[in-house]
Amino acid sequence: MRSRRDGEGGAILPMMAVLMVVLLGITGLALDFGRLALWNSRLQNAVDGAALAAATELNARHGALERARVAAREMLEPQGIPLEEVLPDENFTFYATIGSSRDPADSGKVETTSHREAHYVEVRIEQWPVELFLLPVLDILPGVSMDDELQVDVRALAGRHYYMCEFPPLMFCNPFEAEGETFREAVDPQRPGGPLLEPGDSMYLKYQPDHWEPGNFAFLRPTDESGDPEHGAKALGEYIADPSRQGCTYPNLHTRTGTVQSWPNHGWNTRFDLYKGLTPKEFPPAPGVMGYPQDQSFRDIGGMDDRFGKGDWPAADYWAEYHAYHGQPKPVDWDSWTRKEVNEWETAQGYPPCDPDAGDGVSCPADADLPLPVPDHDTYTDPAPTPERPEPIPDGLADPNHLDFDSEPASVPGRRTLLVAAVNCKEQEVKGDMDVTAEAFAKFFVLQRARQGASDTDIDFLVEYMGLASAKDEEYHVDVQLYE
Repeated sequence: MRSRRDGEGGAILPMMAVLMVVLLGITGLALDFGRLALWNSRLQNAVDGAALAAATELNARHGALERARVAAREMLEPQGIPLEEVLPDENFTFYATIGSSRDPADSGKVETTSHREAHYVEVRIEQWPVELFLLPVLDILPGVSMDDELQVDVRALAGRHYYMCEFPPLMFCNPFEAEGETFREAVDPQRPGGPLLEPGDSMYLKYQPDHWEPGNFAFLRPTDESGDPEHGAKALGEYIADPSRQGCTYPNLHTRTGTVQSWPNHGWNTRFDLYKGLTPKEFPPAPGVMGYPQDQSFRDIGGMDDRFGKGDWPAADYWAEYHAYHGQPKPVDWDSWTRKEVNEWETAQGYPPCDPDAGDGVSCPADADLPLPVPDHDTYTDPAPTPERPEPIPDGLADPNHLDFDSEPASVPGRRTLLVAAVNCKEQEVKGDMDVTAEAFAKFFVLQRARQGASDTDIDFLVEYMGLASAKDEEYHVDVQLYE
């Protein structure tokens, strides 16, 4: 019996040794694969953040793709990840479309190397080594070979889009498309050779229906806050008068053709206290209804030599004619101000422009009433008695007494600032009633009341370019998100 027990004891020891190795392997498997899962999660979070940072830079401007790569690397740098090894340029792929709900119907993944077209970016971290601590011990077993490390691959795809709220149903065909540039590229301050249109330059928006040529403007179909379309010429005028009625939408728009009658002009001119078919209670004027002078010289863009001013409006003459009455010194840099800046000064300082002889239909406040109080709320009002409104001016110029008077209607700040869609009409082959995509929204300051010629289609809007709509504007919203 003793000999048998001795034999059993001798057999147990090798079995225990094998069992210990197996248990060690199981433990190592759990620990090392747990470590692998931890690294995979950490790297996935890192690449998600890098993709989002990269997508944020895809604004269709020059250098957007390189800025996207830099932003992704800067996002990884604080995490101790060696950037040059992990994120070379070839680990970025840019897409114009990926078939998301933001893309045109039936579009799939389309790669691009153009800053104009890139809306999405895929960022990849490939072959990231994760060192194994315990599994390599299994090498002691016959026929078992374990690597000292495993490699992890992670990827993320993010996109950037924007949507607009409270903009008038107006669009213009990109005037620089004939030169091969998008509107965004043409006005980019970093454009080689300088921008073709700068803040402070004036621009004539001319309505020429059925002629979707660069530089012409047209109307869009208004949509309410629920996204439902509004029909009829009067509704078009009402939405031009009050863009806050317009719901929020991505830059996928629809043109509005057909008869417009005079409603676009009526809507536009409510800002100047001129009403026809619309009421001041619903559509109050701007705080300050004077028209501002046109530029004195123009650029020739695409054969149009009378639409795009150079910003050289006669600021000094304007001061002498409309601000001599109050005796205040002219601001030192007045002559270099844009008309928008002048309007802001007039409103904030309480010195409205006026003509003492009322030759322009703009009478001056009494000296005792100056300066007019600067408001501290959303509408410009004044506790002083409301002056009598003058008789209608034969040439249709407006009553100026709405800078801050507590009359009906009270003036509303910002009424003369509009965001207008820029569309590449040639590229999209715009013809009549159809869906279009805005490549940008331009911000304009309204300079003068609308002018209409002999027909309903002879409409001119004179504006001053202020820049592109951006995240600084409350109507503009950027949507950056992960898609994969």
